Amino acid sequence: MRPLLDSITSDEVWAWKPAPQPCTADEMRSLIHDVLIGPNADRHPFLIRRRSDVRVIGSTSLYNIDPSHLSAEIGWTWLARDCWGRGYNEDMKCALLEYCYGQLKLHRIQWTADGLNLRSQRQLERIGFHKDGVLRSSRVRVDGTRADAVVYSLLIEEWPEAANRLQTLIEERMPTPCSR
Repeated sequence: MRPLLDSITSDEVWAWKPAPQPCTADEMRSLIHDVLIGPNADRHPFLIRRRSDVRVIGSTSLYNIDPSHLSAEIGWTWLARDCWGRGYNEDMKCALLEYCYGQLKLHRIQWTADGLNLRSQRQLERIGFHKDGVLRSSRVRVDGTRADAVVYSLLIEEWPEAANRLQTLIEERMPTPCSR
């Protein structure tokens, strides 16, 4: 529990999450149970571990999986601040999208970002996600302010080009690129 908690102690890392930042191991356990897996039976959270030392450096979730429409959403993603800009985010996205399109045979992946989270929006656009629209004032942030939700999607036919972009970004940033 401690490695997971240590990975998210930066306010920058937690800035756009819809739940208070956990500060203790008990709060982290509660977050995992109550938010990530408890009432959300359709949410599938994943830990992100660095290959070199297996340190937990983040998490992401796959949810709203709709087998009849072959779609799902990815979100609740965070990465330890000291791992930003080093290819881990791209490697994680590459692995999860490969799983979604390859194993699950999905045709559409959605990703929603807070309207003020420009860093995430730029990242999604850089790898090929398309901005579908903005849901104005659709969420309440932890601090009580209202937030727009910016919705992005990537379709299966766009995946090969996005995969190439991700691989290029991984190779540019990571000392050892992911094996595919």
